[in-house]
Amino acid sequence: MSHPPLSARRNDAVRVALILDNPKRDLDGLALVVCQLLRSGVGAMVVPMYQQGYELPLLAPDVVLVNYARLNNKDLLATYRAMGSRVAVMDTEGGVLSEHGADSPANWARHFRASGFAELVDSYFFWGEKVREAFLADSGLPADVLRVTGCPRYDVCAPPWSNALVYPKDGYVLINTNFSSINPIYTRSDEREKRIFKDLGWEAGYVERLFSDLTAVFPRYLETLARLAHDNPATRFLIRPHPFENPMSYRERFDGVPNVEINGEGNILPVIAHASLVLHLNCGSAVETNLLGKIPVSLEFLNTDTMRRHAPLPSQISCPAEGYDELCAWVRDPGGCAARHDPALVMKGHIAPWFGPIDGRASERLADGLVELARRSMRAPRRSLASSLRGGRSPVAPGRLAQGVLANLLGTQAMSGLRYVFTPARRGKSVTLADIVARMDRFAAVASIALDYTCRHARHPITGLPLTSIELVPKGAP
Repeated sequence: MSHPPLSARRNDAVRVALILDNPKRDLDGLALVVCQLLRSGVGAMVVPMYQQGYELPLLAPDVVLVNYARLNNKDLLATYRAMGSRVAVMDTEGGVLSEHGADSPANWARHFRASGFAELVDSYFFWGEKVREAFLADSGLPADVLRVTGCPRYDVCAPPWSNALVYPKDGYVLINTNFSSINPIYTRSDEREKRIFKDLGWEAGYVERLFSDLTAVFPRYLETLARLAHDNPATRFLIRPHPFENPMSYRERFDGVPNVEINGEGNILPVIAHASLVLHLNCGSAVETNLLGKIPVSLEFLNTDTMRRHAPLPSQISCPAEGYDELCAWVRDPGGCAARHDPALVMKGHIAPWFGPIDGRASERLADGLVELARRSMRAPRRSLASSLRGGRSPVAPGRLAQGVLANLLGTQAMSGLRYVFTPARRGKSVTLADIVARMDRFAAVASIALDYTCRHARHPITGLPLTSIELVPKGAP
């Protein structure tokens, strides 16, 4: 059966797949993109990252928006292109970067080109101009496929979407932690984390220095937080572990401390919006803190040169606490650090070049770019059962092939349920229909927009079994 070119199909026949890495961090932004796609009459799929290789070859979307382009997912991008899907990239880690390391913009762009990604990517969307400029110079991609949109998850920092930032508490001191490299939840050891860093291009000696500093600073960091809680018994502290960090280290350390709560649930933005002060050490949440009109305080007296160089932006956009006494004074009087912080200068000089316009319209610009990309395709993508069995990889290891067979026999939803039994931490990467519908309805309400859509689990095209991917289509669409 022949397929008409996409340019001849209605909007409601176009489908865009959005890869979801961490729901806690990314789902709000993706939900806003879905809202904009639906308003254009275009269907969307929210695809859990770990299931994409098994599911997308069965679903054959017109466009796949991946959350990064690195060597560990290059096979997947090649599979999508071979199916006839257009491949677009928007990095979920696109703003808090090193200036000179492996993930500095120039090195990132050069590595992208040297690794052969220019032949696999149809469009690249950037948060801000800094990274686009580097890709324009060194990536091998032409200028017309490099677009600055801003980052959809930061749309929630601007009206009207910011009206959705509700949280049941107020007036606490928020502490955002950032020690996932040495306190990981999704990998088993520091050594595994070091291998990941090295695989991403970091020099081995640098990785050892960084991990050595993190290991030495972490206990001092915990002791500082414990001292703050003891010295300020009337102040409520909320410790929020990084999404990739194991929260048990904090729960064990602060068990029985009455004015300390450990809670990493949900999106970080409402939690920041209702805090009286935000403390961190080299944490990218300093950006969101500024965007929401709060002052981030960096515990610089615990920092090291290597840690600071690894991610310099958080220190640059924060009020620096140079000693414990100064930090304690600001906890007692958050207004005391206001004179040390110039929000306008921070936004213009440090945030806008990396994060782009914070105007609530990044999701709209991204959705427009994705629809435009879909309409450039001259043929409908083809499903591939063979690619699904291989998990989108080539060549394929026996273990992955076995997973592919089970995914097709049982359905990926059932297979994921089995996986969670053996790897409970992975459950944090799952998403439900209710998770998405709640966000869609909340955003539609605060923006006073009407959305008429169907939300359902995608189905295996042969067996009809449910997949983990969630389809959202305009009412009346096939």
